[in-house]
Amino acid sequence: MPYKDKGVAKTKAHDYYLKNRDTKISYAKKSYVDNRALRLQQVKANWFSKTFEERQSVHLKKRYGITLDQKKELIRQQGHECGMPDCVRHVDTSSPLDHDHKTGKARSVLCQKCNIQVGIFEARRVAFETYVA
Repeated sequence: MPYKDKGVAKTKAHDYYLKNRDTKISYAKKSYVDNRALRLQQVKANWFSKTFEERQSVHLKKRYGITLDQKKELIRQQGHECGMPDCVRHVDTSSPLDHDHKTGKARSVLCQKCNIQVGIFEARRVAFETYVA
């Protein structure tokens, strides 16, 4: 029976949960153990049925909000070279995508060496600035 007052409904649901918490948790654990192999099999079948490019595209869209085609266009605009000035190393679609860690926005495609250097600098920016000053 639906309650007109949502506060009452929430309280009733919370009370039911507290009363049956142990039962619900034990059922969830049993279900997890019983169906784990099937779930893993389904996930693997779905994931590995995709090509490398499809998996990469899913990763890029989920993590950085861009498609694989947009990454390819970015690489083409950079002339297939690292996005770091004065670095002439070759980059391709498997090269790391440099992004702003606060906004998640992609900046450029870097070679592995420059990506590691940028990561170290960003992590210790204050220490570097203090040392150089």
